[in-house]
Amino acid sequence: MINYKVEARTQEIQQYALEILIRFHDICEKNQLNYILDFGTLLGAVRHEGFIPWDDDIDVAMPREDFEKLQKIMQSSSANNLFLQTHDSDPNYYNSIAKVRIPDNRYTENAMQYFDIVHGPWLDIFIYDYKFDNIEKQAETQKSYNEKKKFYSVMMNALYSKPGVYYNQIQLVFKKILRFIFKKSQEAEDRGLVMRYVDSKYEKLNRVVESAPENNLNGDMITYTFPAETDAAEKGLSLNRTHFENRKLQKFEEEFFYIPVDYDQILQDRYGDYLKLPPYEERKSNHHWVL
Repeated sequence: MINYKVEARTQEIQQYALEILIRFHDICEKNQLNYILDFGTLLGAVRHEGFIPWDDDIDVAMPREDFEKLQKIMQSSSANNLFLQTHDSDPNYYNSIAKVRIPDNRYTENAMQYFDIVHGPWLDIFIYDYKFDNIEKQAETQKSYNEKKKFYSVMMNALYSKPGVYYNQIQLVFKKILRFIFKKSQEAEDRGLVMRYVDSKYEKLNRVVESAPENNLNGDMITYTFPAETDAAEKGLSLNRTHFENRKLQKFEEEFFYIPVDYDQILQDRYGDYLKLPPYEERKSNHHWVL
């Protein structure tokens, strides 16, 4: 038993996230789409048989082929009041991680409050692409992705991060001006100079991802979501085709969802001794909500 009190707000968001996962699972089952739980949700399923108590979202993994089928299915139906969020469906959304949301502006993540997008509780879809068989080509592709991804880290930091210890007032004024310009550019019919520039950056980033091969010899895959500048980081973002082919149902809360049979090696690669709980002071969500 974990001695941890889950906040009421976290419990509320967890219930919404679980509802999305149930609906997502049903769509995948009905249409024979492959998915598995991933990252913190996979860890929660194995270690807690449910949510990590201080976590408040859902992570799943899908091969690119299955995700593209999901896009067509959700575009052609009401999808149980779910919204599949990508840059294509929501032009001011620039995250490489696709989201399935229940639209509800009462649930807006702090970091996303300056974007005119669909808000609400969500499920993250990490899309996996095949790696190049040629090691040098894969390293070149990853390096290109890392470099182009930095722009969005800088943008998010400029819009959202709290001013530092020094020059607080200057930083605060700068951020307010930047947020105002950003807001007006999103409202402009022609998307404004700022958003057109951000769009161009996203297109270049997306071209790197689109260059991934449609298959390879060993089935190795990676999700182009976060910069992977070390071998360990790349390993933490990698799976194999067999992880999607060899899966089983695992209890999560009072429901059952798919996890890879070889979950132990994946969790070791990502978290080390994953059954060991982190120190109490580190047991907190990575997400913060506008109240």
